[in-house]
Amino acid sequence: DEKMDQELFFLGYNYYELGNLKKGTEFYSRLSKDYPRSPYVIEANFALAEYYFENEKWEPAKKYYAQVLRFKHHRLFAFSLYKTAWAEFRSGHSARALKLMEALILQGRQQAAQAELEGRKNISRSRLDNEGLRDIVLFYADIGDPAKAPDYFHNLTDKNADDYIEKLAYYYGDKGNLQGARVLFTYLVPADPTSP
Repeated sequence: DEKMDQELFFLGYNYYELGNLKKGTEFYSRLSKDYPRSPYVIEANFALAEYYFENEKWEPAKKYYAQVLRFKHHRLFAFSLYKTAWAEFRSGHSARALKLMEALILQGRQQAAQAELEGRKNISRSRLDNEGLRDIVLFYADIGDPAKAPDYFHNLTDKNADDYIEKLAYYYGDKGNLQGARVLFTYLVPADPTSP
């Protein structure tokens, strides 16, 4: 049947909407496996990735997000990159998570610059970039060197780097890394001595 891929997609979608995730996953998986060139396969792969992510099954989630990431210009690309970074982090691969989040932020910055040149706004992407910047503090805290954090965040962000460094310093303090917190607060105080 030439419309079987469409039927599988809508069956998967409807079963997900009805709350029967097991049945919906069966249809989406069949679509992904049997019709890899279908125009519905990206959306199906994303739905499968989200299903596995929500169930904390990081490896299958990463597998399906990777299928979406093959299509750099698809509307789900950036969000899949963001969620892949989180899946990597949750599965203990902090260095990979950090690199993916950096890629998301840098790509967002490039797209924002392009949008500005063309005189258009990129609001939804801007929100995702802000989420990425907020979350990268957590990823950096896991593997980054506190002494290198000021240079890292100034290179990564065009502005407000000290805000992220301050968040990192407080995070270190909350997690008991008092040496890391001290290093960062020692940097921050001379940079802005009147800050609360």
